[in-house]
Amino acid sequence: MAAENWSAPIPQLVQLGETLGKARRDQNLSLEELANRLRLGTEQLTALEAGDHAHLPEAVFVVAQAKRVAGALGIDVSQQISDLQGSRLMRVKRRQVPVTPLLRGSATAPSSQGRPLGGLGAALLLLGAGAGAVAALQEKIFPPRRQGPHQRPQPPTRTRPRA
Repeated sequence: MAAENWSAPIPQLVQLGETLGKARRDQNLSLEELANRLRLGTEQLTALEAGDHAHLPEAVFVVAQAKRVAGALGIDVSQQISDLQGSRLMRVKRRQVPVTPLLRGSATAPSSQGRPLGGLGAALLLLGAGAGAVAALQEKIFPPRRQGPHQRPQPPTRTRPRA
């Protein structure tokens, strides 16, 4: 079996991009206008219209992005999306980046082996740090009570000013 050329154009993506670009031009919209309307970068929209999978995100995001663009342009590209989902685009990104197994029973994070954590890892790290900060602040604002579970809270004792 011959190896696939992962950098070669994907015909289904090129055709979809041409359809989206033609619809945009037919409506006299510039790349910038449509990108601003959809809150996309012009680079992403340009890559989508050119069918340049090397400059596009993962396949599921490309499909979602194409649906958003088509919706904004008021065109139906459902058949082209279906064709794209059956294409090698759905395998391209996974093949280019080797998948590493989870480290079981190890305290070593993947980043300590020279690999970055990635977006999800960074988000989880920030989420954990934020949760720790909130817990620390709650301890400062609302100190833990030192009473048993069935004891009533004692009212604060007041001292009378001396006369």
